[in-house]
Amino acid sequence: MRRKGIAIWLFSTLTVIALIHLIDAASAVLFNNPMQILQLYPFINQQLQQIPADIYLYVATASTVILWAATCLIAFDNPVETFLNKICQT
Repeated sequence: MRRKGIAIWLFSTLTVIALIHLIDAASAVLFNNPMQILQLYPFINQQLQQIPADIYLYVATASTVILWAATCLIAFDNPVETFLNKICQT
């Protein structure tokens, strides 16, 4: 249970960070604003600023969806699967 809690905490934190990047990317694409979040990375910010805004949006969307799905898969127990596991063990 402890390992599951740590995994949920880790994946949910990464999902929130990816969501922040998604909001920044959507702002850059829809409102033609500069990408602000990518400037925060200390050593690779110059390389990250060269990424096109639409690619940034696609990558941010994909990473947000993948991390959210991983968080949900870890967090939610399937009651049917739990019931079948109990029956099959006996």
